[in-house]
Amino acid sequence: MMKKLGLLFLTFLLVFSLSATAFAADTPVNNEVPEDEIVFTKVADGEYRATVKVESQVSATAINAAEIDFVLSRDASFDNVYNIYYNITANNYVNGIYASPVKITNTSWLNKKTYYSETLSKSFTATKTYHGEMSKRLIVDPGEDKVRLTATGLKIYFLNDGWTSAINQSTVIVLE
Repeated sequence: MMKKLGLLFLTFLLVFSLSATAFAADTPVNNEVPEDEIVFTKVADGEYRATVKVESQVSATAINAAEIDFVLSRDASFDNVYNIYYNITANNYVNGIYASPVKITNTSWLNKKTYYSETLSKSFTATKTYHGEMSKRLIVDPGEDKVRLTATGLKIYFLNDGWTSAINQSTVIVLE
């Protein structure tokens, strides 16, 4: 009796796994980027850039808007060392940026490794453009071809409106 129940269970499991595979193959692929992800594009050899937009409605006719460019730039001396920059461009004066943490990890599910984790908290003189650099460099294991960048709780401080949040940001970067 136990053998028959075991055989029935294995048959059911086999049929279910085959039908799940067939269903997944028929599901259309959506090539759009999810709303909570930013995409890094290769700007030059060894340089990758991604833009995050932050907006808030100040009044019926006024909107605060800012773009934050995150840049990974390969160090000229080493293939696996990167500098991390950010550039802010806004339509109104800003004087602060915050994200906790900015984290860079590998993309493996089984052997997760964190290459970089740091809180970005910077106040600066009120301006509409700002260039900043993270305090540490990113050192990636040789042979690693992809990393994931996540900026959690990313927000900008507008002088006329206070802190304005972006959505949590996460993206995979292909290192060529």
